[in-house]
Amino acid sequence: NDLTRSVGVNLSSFQDFQFKLGAAIRDTGRPVLEQLKRNRAVVLALLVKEDPRAGDSSIQYATGEVDQFGVLANLKPLMSAATDLMAIRQDAARSIWLESTPTRASRLLVHRVVVGMFLVVQFSKRFDHAHYAQDVTRATRLLEKVCILGEMMKRNV
Repeated sequence: NDLTRSVGVNLSSFQDFQFKLGAAIRDTGRPVLEQLKRNRAVVLALLVKEDPRAGDSSIQYATGEVDQFGVLANLKPLMSAATDLMAIRQDAARSIWLESTPTRASRLLVHRVVVGMFLVVQFSKRFDHAHYAQDVTRATRLLEKVCILGEMMKRNV
């Protein structure tokens, strides 16, 4: 009430803003992946959302063409196997790195950003890990913050 008097603004005019803000936060994944794709070592980047209640997954954003069925069919068993392996050490898998055969010459990162959200990135093996490590770290941190902010917005709406 003091704010309304001091600024002289009708705060009810901002009521619809909370819904637009939530959509803007959800759409932030796309520019983060596009920025990551600017690194020459990155062949493809995906943001995959898993819904444990429904038992399904969907690709939220991709920086190129992708076989959705292949990615989604293999992602869950891969993370499950990694979690099982890490559980032996009383730890949890946050990232998995896979190396392809020499003829395919690529690396694959599957990184759990937050529960139910994964960053999947394919890299060219022509580049050393140091060439893209900083960009991957920056992207995962930003995606983590965006996902947490999005969840907070969902709970407060």
